[in-house]
Amino acid sequence: MPDKLKGGRLERIGQYILMVLSDYKSVAVETVQDMKDKPVKASIYLTGIATIGLFLKTNPDEQSYKIKLKSAANDLLLVSDMVRNPKSDHFVQKLSWAYKDGKLKYQTFGVFSVMWLDSFPSRLNLFEAKCSHLKTPWYQFHQNVVDIGYLGKWRVIDKEMVDYDVKPSEWESEGQVAETT
Repeated sequence: MPDKLKGGRLERIGQYILMVLSDYKSVAVETVQDMKDKPVKASIYLTGIATIGLFLKTNPDEQSYKIKLKSAANDLLLVSDMVRNPKSDHFVQKLSWAYKDGKLKYQTFGVFSVMWLDSFPSRLNLFEAKCSHLKTPWYQFHQNVVDIGYLGKWRVIDKEMVDYDVKPSEWESEGQVAETT
C-alpha cells in the first residue's frame, strides 16, 4: 500500500471490513461447533427456522383470494339451483357482494393472512367510516374474519366449497334419495 494511503480513510475502511469479516467467520465456526456439540438442539432450531421460512414463502396474497372467490362463484354458476348447496352459495354470494362493495379487506401477518369484512369501504369518506371511535375494536376483530390463509391455501372457502354441488335437502336419510315433486 502506498505511504500516502496509510492511516487514511481507505485504510480504516479496509481494516473495518476485515474486522467484520473476522467476526462473522468466528461466529460461523462457533455455530458449527455448537451444532456438533448439541445436534438435537441444532436440529430443532433449524427445523423451526425452515418451518417459518416455508410459512413466509407460501403465505397467500389478496390476489389469490380474489381468484379463488371468482373461481368458486363460477363453479356455483355451473351447477343448477336444484342441486346447489345453499350454504356454499350464501357464503360465496356474501363475499362477492362484500368484494364488489369494497368491504372485503386483506391483512397479512407474515406467516398467515386474513380476509375480513369491514363495515365500510375504504373509499367512503363519511364521518362514520373514518372515525376511529366508531370502528370495530381490536378485541372484536375476530368476529369479522371470514377466511384464514396459510401454506398457500385459503382454509374457510375451501371448506365451504367441499360439497357445493350437493343439496343436503335432497337426502332424507343416509343413502336414500328424497322424492322430488
